[in-house]
Amino acid sequence: MAKETAGKTVFSSHNIFLFLVLLAAGVLRLWKLGKWDFWYDEAHTLLFAGEPQRFSFLWPNSFLFDLGIMRNWLYLSDNSEFMLRIPSVFFSIVSLFVLYKFTRLMYNRKIALIAVSILAFSPFHIHYSQEIRCYSLLVLLTLLAAYFLVLTLKEDKIRYWLIFVIFCLLSLLTHYIFLLSVVSSLFIIFVERRSLGRHWIIYFISVSAAAIGFFPILFKDLGYIGNVSWIEEPSLESLFITFQNFNLGYHANTLLYLLSVFVFLPPLFSALLKYRQDKDNLFILSAFLFLPLMMLFIISLGSSLYLSRYIFYLLPFYYIIIAKGLYSLSPLLRRLFLSAVFILFFLSLYNYYDNTIPAPLKYHQGVHEKRNIKPAVDYIIENYKQGDIIAHANLATICPFLWYMETSPYYRGQLTFNLQYVFFIPSCISPWARYSLRESPVCLNLKDKDLVKVFGQRRLWLVASGWSPEEEITGNSLAVLNYLKPRYGNLDRKIVEGIYLSLYTLEKNKN
Repeated sequence: MAKETAGKTVFSSHNIFLFLVLLAAGVLRLWKLGKWDFWYDEAHTLLFAGEPQRFSFLWPNSFLFDLGIMRNWLYLSDNSEFMLRIPSVFFSIVSLFVLYKFTRLMYNRKIALIAVSILAFSPFHIHYSQEIRCYSLLVLLTLLAAYFLVLTLKEDKIRYWLIFVIFCLLSLLTHYIFLLSVVSSLFIIFVERRSLGRHWIIYFISVSAAAIGFFPILFKDLGYIGNVSWIEEPSLESLFITFQNFNLGYHANTLLYLLSVFVFLPPLFSALLKYRQDKDNLFILSAFLFLPLMMLFIISLGSSLYLSRYIFYLLPFYYIIIAKGLYSLSPLLRRLFLSAVFILFFLSLYNYYDNTIPAPLKYHQGVHEKRNIKPAVDYIIENYKQGDIIAHANLATICPFLWYMETSPYYRGQLTFNLQYVFFIPSCISPWARYSLRESPVCLNLKDKDLVKVFGQRRLWLVASGWSPEEEITGNSLAVLNYLKPRYGNLDRKIVEGIYLSLYTLEKNKN
Protein backbone atom coordinates (compact mmCIF):
# COMPACT_ATOMS: atom_id res chain seq x y z
CA MET A 1 0.00 0.00 0.00
CA ALA A 2 2.86 2.34 0.85
CA LYS A 3 4.47 1.72 -2.53
CA GLU A 4 1.21 2.44 -4.32
CA THR A 5 0.74 5.70 -2.40
CA ALA A 6 4.31 6.73 -3.12
CA GLY A 7 3.81 5.96 -6.78
CA LYS A 8 0.69 8.10 -6.91
CA THR A 9 2.54 10.96 -5.17
CA VAL A 10 5.39 10.84 -7.69
CA PHE A 11 2.92 10.71 -10.56
CA SER A 12 0.98 13.65 -9.15
CA SER A 13 4.13 15.75 -8.66
CA HIS A 14 5.14 15.15 -12.28
CA ASN A 15 1.71 16.25 -13.46
CA ILE A 16 1.85 19.39 -11.34
CA PHE A 17 5.31 20.21 -12.67
CA LEU A 18 4.13 19.67 -16.26
CA PHE A 19 1.13 21.93 -15.66
CA LEU A 20 3.35 24.68 -14.24
CA VAL A 21 5.71 24.43 -17.21
CA LEU A 22 2.78 24.71 -19.64
CA LEU A 23 1.42 27.66 -17.66
CA ALA A 24 4.78 29.45 -17.76
CA ALA A 25 5.06 28.68 -21.48
CA GLY A 26 1.65 30.24 -22.05
CA VAL A 27 2.63 33.40 -20.17
CA LEU A 28 5.86 33.77 -22.18
CA ARG A 29 4.01 33.30 -25.47
CA LEU A 30 1.26 35.76 -24.61
CA TRP A 31 3.68 38.37 -23.25
CA LYS A 32 3.78 41.37 -25.64
CA LEU A 33 1.92 39.27 -28.24
CA GLY A 34 0.14 42.28 -29.72
CA LYS A 35 2.87 44.88 -29.17
CA TRP A 36 4.24 44.91 -32.72
CA ASP A 37 2.41 45.36 -36.00
CA PHE A 38 2.41 42.65 -38.66
CA TRP A 39 5.53 42.45 -40.79
CA TYR A 40 5.70 41.37 -44.45
CA ASP A 41 5.33 37.59 -43.97
CA GLU A 42 2.49 37.88 -41.46
CA ALA A 43 0.53 40.37 -43.56
CA HIS A 44 1.17 38.22 -46.65
CA THR A 45 -0.35 35.22 -44.85
CA LEU A 46 -3.40 37.23 -43.77
CA LEU A 47 -4.00 38.66 -47.25
CA PHE A 48 -3.85 35.21 -48.83
CA ALA A 49 -6.00 33.68 -46.11
CA GLY A 50 -8.68 36.33 -46.63
CA GLU A 51 -8.83 36.80 -50.40
CA PRO A 52 -6.24 34.63 -52.20
CA GLN A 53 -7.47 35.42 -55.72
CA ARG A 54 -7.48 39.16 -55.16
CA PHE A 55 -3.87 39.19 -53.98
CA SER A 56 -2.56 36.59 -56.42
CA PHE A 57 -0.14 39.18 -57.84
CA LEU A 58 1.95 38.76 -54.68
CA TRP A 59 4.48 35.95 -54.18
CA PRO A 60 2.31 32.76 -54.07
CA ASN A 61 1.60 31.02 -50.77
CA SER A 62 1.33 27.21 -50.96
CA PHE A 63 0.83 26.58 -47.23
CA LEU A 64 -2.76 25.43 -47.73
CA PHE A 65 -3.61 23.88 -44.36
CA ASP A 66 -2.26 26.84 -42.43
CA LEU A 67 -4.12 29.26 -44.72
CA GLY A 68 -7.34 27.30 -44.23
CA ILE A 69 -7.04 27.59 -40.46
CA MET A 70 -6.29 31.32 -40.67
CA ARG A 71 -9.19 31.90 -43.08
CA ASN A 72 -11.61 30.49 -40.52
CA TRP A 73 -9.90 32.31 -37.65
CA LEU A 74 -10.32 35.62 -39.50
CA TYR A 75 -14.09 35.10 -39.38
CA LEU A 76 -14.06 34.22 -35.68
CA SER A 77 -11.72 36.89 -34.28
CA ASP A 78 -11.21 40.61 -34.57
CA ASN A 79 -8.36 42.07 -36.58
CA SER A 80 -6.10 42.83 -33.63
CA GLU A 81 -2.51 41.62 -33.65
CA PHE A 82 -3.04 39.83 -30.34
CA MET A 83 -6.06 37.79 -31.45
CA LEU A 84 -4.76 36.92 -34.92
CA ARG A 85 -1.55 35.51 -33.42
CA ILE A 86 -3.42 33.31 -30.92
CA PRO A 87 -3.50 30.18 -33.20
CA SER A 88 0.31 30.09 -33.28
CA VAL A 89 0.40 30.38 -29.49
CA PHE A 90 -2.16 27.58 -29.17
CA PHE A 91 -0.25 25.25 -31.51
CA SER A 92 3.02 25.88 -29.67
CA ILE A 93 1.52 25.05 -26.24
CA VAL A 94 -0.18 21.89 -27.53
CA SER A 95 3.19 20.94 -29.06
CA LEU A 96 4.68 20.91 -25.56
CA PHE A 97 2.13 18.37 -24.36
CA VAL A 98 2.60 16.21 -27.48
CA LEU A 99 6.38 16.41 -26.98
CA TYR A 100 5.89 15.06 -23.46
CA LYS A 101 3.76 12.15 -24.73
CA PHE A 102 6.19 11.43 -27.60
CA THR A 103 9.23 11.43 -25.32
CA ARG A 104 7.44 9.12 -22.87
CA LEU A 105 7.17 6.53 -25.66
CA MET A 106 10.96 6.29 -25.50
CA TYR A 107 12.13 7.47 -22.10
CA ASN A 108 11.09 8.06 -18.50
CA ARG A 109 9.12 11.00 -17.14
CA LYS A 110 12.18 12.94 -16.01
CA ILE A 111 13.69 13.02 -19.49
CA ALA A 112 10.30 13.99 -20.93
CA LEU A 113 9.93 16.84 -18.44
CA ILE A 114 13.46 18.09 -19.16
CA ALA A 115 12.72 18.12 -22.91
CA VAL A 116 9.40 19.93 -22.40
CA SER A 117 10.99 22.48 -20.06
CA ILE A 118 13.71 23.30 -22.58
CA LEU A 119 11.21 23.72 -25.43
CA ALA A 120 8.84 25.74 -23.22
CA PHE A 121 11.51 28.37 -22.49
CA SER A 122 13.32 28.13 -25.84
CA PRO A 123 13.75 31.59 -27.44
CA PHE A 124 13.60 29.97 -30.88
CA HIS A 125 10.26 28.28 -30.18
CA ILE A 126 8.81 31.39 -28.52
CA HIS A 127 9.80 33.51 -31.54
CA TYR A 128 7.69 31.49 -33.99
CA SER A 129 4.86 30.97 -31.51
CA GLN A 130 4.27 34.74 -31.74
CA GLU A 131 4.14 34.97 -35.54
CA ILE A 132 1.31 34.36 -37.99
CA ARG A 133 3.20 31.77 -39.99
CA CYS A 134 2.94 28.02 -40.47
CA TYR A 135 6.02 27.07 -38.44
CA SER A 136 4.36 26.65 -35.03
CA LEU A 137 1.68 24.45 -36.61
CA LEU A 138 4.30 22.43 -38.48
CA VAL A 139 6.11 21.59 -35.22
CA LEU A 140 2.85 20.24 -33.77
CA LEU A 141 1.96 18.18 -36.84
CA THR A 142 5.51 16.79 -37.11
CA LEU A 143 5.44 15.67 -33.48
CA LEU A 144 2.05 14.02 -33.99
CA ALA A 145 3.30 12.23 -37.12
CA ALA A 146 6.44 11.07 -35.28
CA TYR A 147 4.35 9.94 -32.28
CA PHE A 148 2.14 7.68 -34.39
CA LEU A 149 5.07 6.37 -36.43
CA VAL A 150 6.79 5.24 -33.22
CA LEU A 151 3.51 3.73 -31.99
CA THR A 152 3.28 1.83 -35.29
CA LEU A 153 6.84 0.55 -34.88
CA LYS A 154 6.05 -0.59 -31.34
CA GLU A 155 2.62 -2.16 -31.89
CA ASP A 156 2.23 -2.53 -35.70
CA LYS A 157 -1.45 -1.54 -35.76
CA ILE A 158 -3.05 -0.32 -38.96
CA ARG A 159 -5.03 2.44 -37.21
CA TYR A 160 -1.82 4.02 -35.93
CA TRP A 161 -0.38 3.86 -39.41
CA LEU A 162 -3.43 5.54 -40.95
CA ILE A 163 -3.25 8.35 -38.40
CA PHE A 164 0.47 8.74 -39.16
CA VAL A 165 -0.27 9.07 -42.90
CA ILE A 166 -2.99 11.65 -42.19
CA PHE A 167 -0.60 13.79 -40.15
CA CYS A 168 2.03 13.45 -42.88
CA LEU A 169 -0.46 14.77 -45.43
CA LEU A 170 -1.48 17.66 -43.17
CA SER A 171 2.20 18.48 -42.60
CA LEU A 172 2.85 18.49 -46.34
CA LEU A 173 -0.14 20.79 -46.83
CA THR A 174 1.33 23.05 -44.16
CA HIS A 175 4.83 23.29 -45.67
CA TYR A 176 6.43 21.28 -48.47
CA ILE A 177 9.71 21.20 -46.52
CA PHE A 178 8.16 18.29 -44.59
CA LEU A 179 8.98 16.18 -47.67
CA LEU A 180 12.43 15.86 -46.13
CA SER A 181 10.88 14.29 -43.03
CA VAL A 182 8.83 11.95 -45.20
CA VAL A 183 12.11 10.67 -46.65
CA SER A 184 13.42 10.28 -43.08
CA SER A 185 10.29 8.33 -42.15
CA LEU A 186 10.74 6.02 -45.15
CA PHE A 187 14.33 5.42 -44.09
CA ILE A 188 13.21 4.59 -40.54
CA ILE A 189 10.53 2.21 -41.85
CA PHE A 190 13.04 0.44 -44.08
CA VAL A 191 15.59 0.00 -41.28
CA GLU A 192 12.95 -1.09 -38.76
CA ARG A 193 11.07 -3.28 -41.25
CA ARG A 194 11.63 -6.45 -39.22
CA SER A 195 9.45 -5.13 -36.40
CA LEU A 196 6.69 -4.38 -38.92
CA GLY A 197 6.62 -7.82 -40.53
CA ARG A 198 4.90 -8.07 -43.89
CA HIS A 199 3.17 -4.71 -43.39
CA TRP A 200 6.34 -2.71 -43.94
CA ILE A 201 6.02 -2.79 -47.74
CA ILE A 202 2.44 -1.48 -47.54
CA TYR A 203 3.56 1.28 -45.20
CA PHE A 204 6.52 2.18 -47.40
CA ILE A 205 4.45 2.38 -50.60
CA SER A 206 1.56 4.33 -49.03
CA VAL A 207 3.83 7.05 -47.63
CA SER A 208 5.73 7.29 -50.91
CA ALA A 209 2.48 7.68 -52.84
CA ALA A 210 1.24 10.37 -50.45
CA ALA A 211 4.43 12.39 -50.94
CA ILE A 212 4.69 12.15 -54.74
CA GLY A 213 2.00 14.78 -55.31
CA PHE A 214 3.99 17.38 -53.40
CA PHE A 215 7.26 17.05 -55.31
CA PRO A 216 6.12 19.37 -58.16
CA ILE A 217 5.60 22.16 -55.60
CA LEU A 218 9.11 21.65 -54.23
CA PHE A 219 10.70 21.46 -57.68
CA LYS A 220 8.83 24.59 -58.80
CA ASP A 221 10.24 26.55 -55.89
CA LEU A 222 13.69 25.07 -56.39
CA GLY A 223 13.60 26.15 -60.04
CA TYR A 224 12.81 29.71 -59.02
CA ILE A 225 15.15 29.83 -56.04
CA GLY A 226 18.08 28.50 -58.04
CA ASN A 227 18.06 31.68 -60.11
CA VAL A 228 16.82 34.49 -57.90
CA SER A 229 16.98 33.51 -54.23
CA TRP A 230 18.07 36.06 -51.63
CA ILE A 231 19.09 33.12 -49.43
CA GLU A 232 22.84 32.60 -49.32
CA GLU A 233 24.36 29.27 -50.32
CA PRO A 234 25.08 27.34 -47.11
CA SER A 235 28.52 26.49 -45.80
CA LEU A 236 29.78 24.46 -42.86
CA GLU A 237 29.47 27.65 -40.84
CA SER A 238 25.75 27.71 -41.74
CA LEU A 239 25.30 24.31 -40.09
CA PHE A 240 27.10 25.59 -37.01
CA ILE A 241 24.87 28.69 -36.90
CA THR A 242 21.75 26.55 -37.29
CA PHE A 243 22.50 24.76 -34.03
CA GLN A 244 23.27 28.09 -32.39
CA ASN A 245 19.80 29.25 -33.51
CA PHE A 246 18.39 26.01 -32.09
CA ASN A 247 20.13 26.89 -28.83
CA LEU A 248 19.19 30.56 -28.46
CA GLY A 249 17.05 31.72 -31.38
CA TYR A 250 17.90 34.92 -33.27
CA HIS A 251 18.33 37.48 -30.49
CA ALA A 252 21.54 36.48 -28.73
CA ASN A 253 24.86 38.23 -29.25
CA THR A 254 27.93 36.43 -30.58
CA LEU A 255 29.32 35.83 -27.08
CA LEU A 256 26.09 34.14 -25.95
CA TYR A 257 26.06 32.01 -29.10
CA LEU A 258 29.61 30.91 -28.37
CA LEU A 259 28.78 30.10 -24.75
CA SER A 260 25.75 28.09 -25.89
CA VAL A 261 28.06 25.76 -27.80
CA PHE A 262 29.88 24.87 -24.57
CA VAL A 263 26.58 24.40 -22.74
CA PHE A 264 24.66 22.34 -25.32
CA LEU A 265 27.49 20.35 -26.89
CA PRO A 266 28.45 18.21 -23.85
CA PRO A 267 24.93 16.80 -23.27
CA LEU A 268 24.51 16.29 -27.02
CA PHE A 269 27.72 14.26 -27.19
CA SER A 270 26.87 12.52 -23.93
CA ALA A 271 23.67 11.20 -25.51
CA LEU A 272 25.14 10.29 -28.91
CA LEU A 273 28.20 8.57 -27.44
CA LYS A 274 25.88 6.15 -25.66
CA TYR A 275 24.28 5.13 -28.94
CA ARG A 276 24.82 1.41 -28.37
CA GLN A 277 22.97 1.42 -25.03
CA ASP A 278 20.01 3.29 -26.56
CA LYS A 279 20.29 2.26 -30.19
CA ASP A 280 16.62 2.10 -31.25
CA ASN A 281 15.51 5.41 -29.75
CA LEU A 282 18.59 7.40 -30.74
CA PHE A 283 18.40 6.02 -34.28
CA ILE A 284 14.84 7.32 -34.67
CA LEU A 285 15.62 10.71 -33.10
CA SER A 286 18.81 11.12 -35.14
CA ALA A 287 17.01 10.18 -38.36
CA PHE A 288 14.26 12.73 -37.66
CA LEU A 289 16.79 15.46 -36.82
CA PHE A 290 19.90 14.98 -38.93
CA LEU A 291 18.59 13.46 -42.19
CA PRO A 292 16.31 16.40 -43.16
CA LEU A 293 19.00 18.83 -42.08
CA MET A 294 21.66 17.22 -44.27
CA MET A 295 19.29 16.77 -47.22
CA LEU A 296 18.36 20.46 -47.13
CA PHE A 297 22.03 21.40 -46.90
CA ILE A 298 22.94 19.28 -49.95
CA ILE A 299 19.94 20.49 -52.00
CA SER A 300 20.82 24.10 -51.15
CA LEU A 301 24.28 23.77 -52.64
CA GLY A 302 22.47 23.89 -56.00
CA SER A 303 19.28 25.84 -55.20
CA SER A 304 19.54 27.54 -51.85
CA LEU A 305 16.63 26.88 -49.51
CA TYR A 306 18.77 26.76 -46.42
CA LEU A 307 17.25 28.88 -43.66
CA SER A 308 17.07 28.09 -39.97
CA ARG A 309 13.32 28.71 -40.02
CA TYR A 310 12.81 25.98 -42.63
CA ILE A 311 14.27 23.41 -40.24
CA PHE A 312 12.83 24.99 -37.11
CA TYR A 313 10.23 22.20 -37.03
CA LEU A 314 13.02 19.70 -36.16
CA LEU A 315 13.74 21.54 -32.89
CA PRO A 316 11.89 19.08 -30.56
CA PHE A 317 14.04 16.14 -31.67
CA TYR A 318 17.18 18.13 -30.88
CA TYR A 319 15.89 18.97 -27.41
CA ILE A 320 14.95 15.35 -26.68
CA ILE A 321 18.53 14.29 -27.42
CA ILE A 322 19.81 17.14 -25.23
CA ALA A 323 17.43 16.06 -22.44
CA LYS A 324 18.65 12.46 -22.74
CA GLY A 325 22.25 13.65 -22.49
CA LEU A 326 21.51 15.84 -19.48
CA TYR A 327 19.78 12.97 -17.70
CA SER A 328 22.83 10.75 -18.22
CA LEU A 329 25.01 13.22 -16.29
CA SER A 330 25.45 13.17 -12.54
CA PRO A 331 22.76 15.09 -10.60
CA LEU A 332 25.19 17.91 -9.81
CA LEU A 333 26.36 18.32 -13.43
CA ARG A 334 22.76 18.07 -14.64
CA ARG A 335 21.73 20.95 -12.40
CA LEU A 336 24.73 23.03 -13.47
CA PHE A 337 24.09 22.53 -17.18
CA LEU A 338 20.33 23.11 -16.85
CA SER A 339 21.02 26.31 -14.89
CA ALA A 340 23.38 27.46 -17.63
CA VAL A 341 20.78 26.66 -20.31
CA PHE A 342 18.08 28.71 -18.61
CA ILE A 343 20.43 31.63 -17.87
CA LEU A 344 21.32 31.78 -21.59
CA PHE A 345 17.62 31.51 -22.45
CA PHE A 346 16.82 34.42 -20.13
CA LEU A 347 19.50 36.66 -21.68
CA SER A 348 18.35 35.87 -25.21
CA LEU A 349 14.67 36.34 -24.31
CA TYR A 350 15.50 39.71 -22.76
CA ASN A 351 16.78 40.84 -26.16
CA TYR A 352 13.79 39.25 -27.89
CA TYR A 353 11.19 41.11 -25.85
CA ASP A 354 13.31 44.27 -26.14
CA ASN A 355 13.27 43.87 -29.95
CA THR A 356 17.06 43.78 -30.15
CA ILE A 357 19.06 41.65 -32.61
CA PRO A 358 22.72 42.28 -31.72
CA ALA A 359 24.41 39.55 -33.80
CA PRO A 360 25.48 39.93 -37.47
CA LEU A 361 23.01 39.12 -40.27
CA LYS A 362 24.37 35.60 -40.82
CA TYR A 363 22.79 34.61 -37.48
CA HIS A 364 19.31 35.80 -38.47
CA GLN A 365 18.83 35.59 -42.24
CA GLY A 366 15.33 36.76 -43.14
CA VAL A 367 14.65 38.04 -39.60
CA HIS A 368 14.72 41.72 -38.67
CA GLU A 369 13.81 44.00 -35.78
CA LYS A 370 10.06 44.49 -35.56
CA ARG A 371 8.38 47.84 -35.98
CA ASN A 372 4.96 49.42 -35.78
CA ILE A 373 3.91 50.29 -39.29
CA LYS A 374 0.39 51.54 -38.51
CA PRO A 375 1.49 55.12 -37.67
CA ALA A 376 2.82 55.43 -41.23
CA VAL A 377 -0.40 53.96 -42.64
CA ASP A 378 -2.51 56.27 -40.47
CA TYR A 379 -0.55 59.31 -41.60
CA ILE A 380 -1.31 58.57 -45.24
CA ILE A 381 -4.97 57.81 -44.47
CA GLU A 382 -5.35 61.10 -42.57
CA ASN A 383 -3.90 63.06 -45.51
CA TYR A 384 -5.28 60.93 -48.32
CA LYS A 385 -7.41 62.48 -51.06
CA GLN A 386 -9.61 60.48 -53.36
CA GLY A 387 -7.61 59.49 -56.43
CA ASP A 388 -4.19 59.56 -54.74
CA ILE A 389 -1.69 56.90 -55.82
CA ILE A 390 0.33 54.90 -53.28
CA ALA A 391 3.61 53.32 -54.38
CA HIS A 392 6.31 51.38 -52.52
CA ALA A 393 10.03 51.28 -53.21
CA ASN A 394 10.64 48.22 -51.01
CA LEU A 395 8.59 45.02 -50.71
CA ALA A 396 8.89 45.23 -46.91
CA THR A 397 5.97 47.66 -46.71
CA ILE A 398 3.52 46.60 -49.42
CA CYS A 399 1.83 43.68 -47.62
CA PRO A 400 1.50 45.43 -44.23
CA PHE A 401 0.15 48.57 -45.95
CA LEU A 402 -2.36 46.52 -47.95
CA TRP A 403 -3.55 44.72 -44.81
CA TYR A 404 -3.87 47.78 -42.58
CA MET A 405 -5.55 49.87 -45.27
CA GLU A 406 -7.93 47.03 -46.12
CA THR A 407 -8.91 46.69 -42.45
CA SER A 408 -9.03 50.44 -41.79
CA PRO A 409 -12.48 51.75 -40.74
CA TYR A 410 -12.13 54.25 -43.59
CA TYR A 411 -11.94 51.51 -46.22
CA ARG A 412 -15.18 51.05 -48.17
CA GLY A 413 -16.50 53.87 -46.02
CA GLN A 414 -15.34 57.42 -46.49
CA LEU A 415 -12.49 56.45 -48.83
CA THR A 416 -11.76 53.97 -51.57
CA PHE A 417 -8.04 53.27 -51.82
CA ASN A 418 -6.57 52.75 -55.26
CA LEU A 419 -4.33 49.85 -56.25
CA GLN A 420 -0.91 50.14 -54.59
CA TYR A 421 2.17 49.93 -56.79
CA VAL A 422 5.80 48.93 -56.50
CA PHE A 423 8.19 51.29 -58.28
CA PHE A 424 11.63 50.05 -59.23
CA ILE A 425 14.78 50.97 -61.06
CA PRO A 426 15.97 47.78 -62.89
CA SER A 427 19.61 48.11 -61.87
CA CYS A 428 18.71 48.54 -58.18
CA ILE A 429 16.05 45.95 -57.42
CA SER A 430 17.00 42.44 -56.31
CA PRO A 431 16.25 39.45 -58.58
CA TRP A 432 14.02 38.03 -55.83
CA ALA A 433 11.90 41.19 -55.66
CA ARG A 434 11.68 41.39 -59.46
CA TYR A 435 10.57 37.76 -59.68
CA SER A 436 8.08 38.13 -56.83
CA LEU A 437 6.12 40.66 -58.88
CA ARG A 438 7.18 39.36 -62.28
CA GLU A 439 3.83 39.52 -64.08
CA SER A 440 2.14 41.86 -61.67
CA PRO A 441 0.01 44.82 -62.69
CA VAL A 442 1.36 46.70 -59.68
CA CYS A 443 5.06 46.50 -60.59
CA LEU A 444 6.20 49.56 -62.53
CA ASN A 445 9.64 50.09 -64.07
CA LEU A 446 10.45 53.80 -63.71
CA LYS A 447 13.23 53.82 -66.29
CA ASP A 448 12.40 56.50 -68.87
CA LYS A 449 8.82 56.57 -67.57
CA ASP A 450 6.69 59.73 -67.53
CA LEU A 451 4.32 59.20 -64.59
CA VAL A 452 2.10 62.07 -65.74
CA LYS A 453 1.35 60.12 -68.92
CA VAL A 454 0.82 56.91 -66.93
CA PHE A 455 -1.42 58.26 -64.14
CA GLY A 456 -2.42 61.77 -65.21
CA GLN A 457 -2.08 64.84 -63.01
CA ARG A 458 -2.63 63.34 -59.58
CA ARG A 459 -0.91 63.09 -56.21
CA LEU A 460 1.55 60.28 -55.49
CA TRP A 461 2.51 58.88 -52.09
CA LEU A 462 5.88 57.10 -52.12
CA VAL A 463 6.67 54.70 -49.27
CA ALA A 464 10.42 54.01 -49.03
CA SER A 465 12.19 51.98 -46.36
CA GLY A 466 14.56 49.18 -45.46
CA TRP A 467 13.48 45.91 -43.87
CA SER A 468 14.14 47.08 -40.31
CA PRO A 469 13.49 50.45 -38.63
CA GLU A 470 17.22 51.09 -38.11
CA GLU A 471 18.20 50.27 -41.69
CA GLU A 472 19.27 53.19 -43.85
CA ILE A 473 17.52 53.93 -47.12
CA THR A 474 19.65 52.28 -49.80
CA GLY A 475 19.27 50.34 -53.03
CA ASN A 476 15.97 50.63 -54.84
CA SER A 477 14.36 52.87 -52.20
CA LEU A 478 17.13 55.46 -52.53
CA ALA A 479 17.16 55.15 -56.33
CA VAL A 480 13.40 55.74 -56.61
CA LEU A 481 13.57 58.74 -54.26
CA ASN A 482 16.40 60.22 -56.32
CA TYR A 483 14.46 59.55 -59.54
CA LEU A 484 11.28 61.31 -58.39
CA LYS A 485 12.85 64.27 -56.56
CA PRO A 486 14.05 66.31 -59.59
CA ARG A 487 11.06 65.41 -61.76
CA TYR A 488 7.98 66.07 -59.63
CA GLY A 489 6.99 68.61 -57.00
CA ASN A 490 7.30 67.46 -53.39
CA LEU A 491 4.33 68.48 -51.22
CA ASP A 492 5.13 66.67 -47.97
CA ARG A 493 7.76 64.44 -46.38
CA LYS A 494 7.72 62.56 -43.08
CA ILE A 495 9.77 59.75 -41.49
CA VAL A 496 7.85 57.25 -39.32
CA GLU A 497 9.59 54.20 -37.76
CA GLY A 498 12.30 54.34 -40.42
CA ILE A 499 9.70 54.63 -43.22
CA TYR A 500 10.07 57.62 -45.55
CA LEU A 501 6.70 58.99 -46.66
CA SER A 502 6.88 61.44 -49.56
CA LEU A 503 3.94 63.14 -51.26
CA TYR A 504 4.45 64.31 -54.85
CA THR A 505 2.25 66.10 -57.32
CA LEU A 506 2.43 64.47 -60.72
CA GLU A 507 3.14 67.60 -62.66
CA LYS A 508 6.40 68.52 -64.28
CA ASN A 509 8.67 70.07 -61.67
CA LYS A 510 9.03 73.67 -62.78
CA ASN A 511 12.25 73.98 -60.84
